[in-house]
Amino acid sequence: MENEMMQILHKMNEKMDNLEKNMNERFEEVNTRFEEVNTSFEEVNSSFEEVNSSFEEVNTSFEEVNASFEEVNTRFEEVNTRFEEVNTRFEEVNTRFEEVNTRFEEVNTRFEEVNTRFEEVNTQFSEVNTRFDKVEGKLDKIEAKLDGVGEQFELHTESRMNDFDFISDKVFKLEKDVYTLIKNSNN
Repeated sequence: MENEMMQILHKMNEKMDNLEKNMNERFEEVNTRFEEVNTSFEEVNSSFEEVNSSFEEVNTSFEEVNASFEEVNTRFEEVNTRFEEVNTRFEEVNTRFEEVNTRFEEVNTRFEEVNTRFEEVNTQFSEVNTRFDKVEGKLDKIEAKLDGVGEQFELHTESRMNDFDFISDKVFKLEKDVYTLIKNSNN
């Protein structure tokens, strides 16, 4: 009888070891999922840094555009001064018109530069939009992984409850068997 008790206890110990092993494996799976989610968050953070860098580039381009507009404004002021000189100095009209034409060419060149810079800004905005699309895609992946973690947690909890019920039933049966053995040994 003592041998039977030892066998029962030994079997019970083996089942507890198996249960502990299963629970450790499940905890490792959950930890792996959390590491994947953490990696995804790091990727999103990196994408945000890239977007921030793009915004800085756009800001620099706007500063350059602003400087170009200031130059254009200065050129227009110079042209206006030249026209005033044309009104006061009729003898120098031909010479001054050549200077005005030169200045207008410079202004046109500046406008072309401004247009080019606006095209660059538009291109950078397109890149920013593309990066935002990538960020949204990564956020969708994170959300899917988080859903997987939730489902894994629910399965884990359900498994723990099933394992607890199984162990409770086994312990109850063992207690019943022990009680029956003790009762039979007393008789």
